[in-house]
Amino acid sequence: MIAVDPHKASNTAAVLDPVTKMLIESARFANTADGYVQLAGFAARRQQRRWAVEGSRMSMPGRITGSPRAGSFSSSAAPLT
Repeated sequence: MIAVDPHKASNTAAVLDPVTKMLIESARFANTADGYVQLAGFAARRQQRRWAVEGSRMSMPGRITGSPRAGSFSSSAAPLT
């Protein structure tokens, strides 16, 4: 799972083991076009990608599709446990 904490100036991404929730890798990227390319490259190193984006507050929580390059998305208004 790739958890993302978005902010105005940067996005912090962390790769977590889906079973143990242990941190595998993390990185911070500028909230710019170049930073997005770097974030996409960071995520592309994972064969299977499931995203959790803090504060996305989607009206229907859970997995959605429609982002073939990014993998699947999870909405998380509450902290991941």
